[in-house]
Amino acid sequence: MDIDARRRQVEERPDDVAAWFALASALSDTTRYEEAADAWTRAAALAPVDHRASAHYNAGNGWLAAGRPDAAVEAYRAALAAGFDEVGVLHGWALAHARAAGRAAARGDDLRAVDDAAAAIVGGAAAAIIDDAAAAIVDDAAAASVGGADGWALLGTWRAEVMGDRRRAVPAFEQAIALDAEAGDGEWWLELARCRVALGEPAAASTASDRARELDHPGWFDVDVAVASTRGDAETLLARWGAQLALPGRSAASVRLLSALGRDEAARELAAARLDDPSTPQAERIELSEALAETALTRGDPSAALDALDRGGSERDASAVLRARALVEVGRADAVDAVLARWENAGATAPPAVRMVRAMAAAARGHAVEPTALDVIDPRPSWFRLPGK
Repeated sequence: MDIDARRRQVEERPDDVAAWFALASALSDTTRYEEAADAWTRAAALAPVDHRASAHYNAGNGWLAAGRPDAAVEAYRAALAAGFDEVGVLHGWALAHARAAGRAAARGDDLRAVDDAAAAIVGGAAAAIIDDAAAAIVDDAAAASVGGADGWALLGTWRAEVMGDRRRAVPAFEQAIALDAEAGDGEWWLELARCRVALGEPAAASTASDRARELDHPGWFDVDVAVASTRGDAETLLARWGAQLALPGRSAASVRLLSALGRDEAARELAAARLDDPSTPQAERIELSEALAETALTRGDPSAALDALDRGGSERDASAVLRARALVEVGRADAVDAVLARWENAGATAPPAVRMVRAMAAAARGHAVEPTALDVIDPRPSWFRLPGK
């Protein structure tokens, strides 16, 4: 049934909630978002209690897609009030945008969702403006003692993983941990440790990694390997945790540790044994191929990195970035855009590594490099190099 027919239905039966749901869905499917939001709002007013929250939620999505974050905020507030807790992320995103544009302010009843704002604003184009808005919202939550730790941790994650600003991520994670040192099952300590490693602060990173291990977070070993490599004391780590190398799921970290010790042949043998074993899970195969590619790039062998990635057969983000780096190194910068096509429209919110590899590829092809996509990344990894810099 086309949209005109569905409109006639609601005109003939204006109190028929099912007809309004059908019209709103049809408008959403045809990307007529503002009209869809209006229809969802009408449906919400008529819907029974058990369907009201989802109608408000869909109205918020419509307003957000139509570029009306201020209206989306109100719809998401209504969805929250009706019991739709899952709306928190989008609500936070909308609130951050609306607040940044001066069109909405946080209210007391926003605090159920406000902790999600930092994770939810990833789509913002004006990164610095939106980041400041998110920080203000998280401040509101912390001041009200409503789950502020989660908000600070999410803000730290966004700064580290999306903006690439690990230096500014550190105080956000520290604030989260100060509010609740054991929340996140050690993940916050681990993220703090990763930031400290990137900043060249191995002692502080080791302290944070130890706390993650005490909380039984499974990622602590990988971070310990990174810390040991930064410190140059991989031998100490091998003596301390050598038994960990044989544990399932540790092979990729073991390859990195052996490579840090200069035992490249042993690293390749370990990887080959696991890759040749038909019982090795696919996830471990992918991690191994990425570890081999990383170590190959570190020792200046991009062709070996490409071979390793081909063997892993992964299309996930980390593999794509490593492949793009290797292509630049072998003089095939013209192939990078196709490898990174999934981030074609991401702009300044593409992952930091993607922005850096794109800049390297552009420079290698003699194109101008847009500095604003890189300025916020702090620190920049040693592999990032531009010709003439």
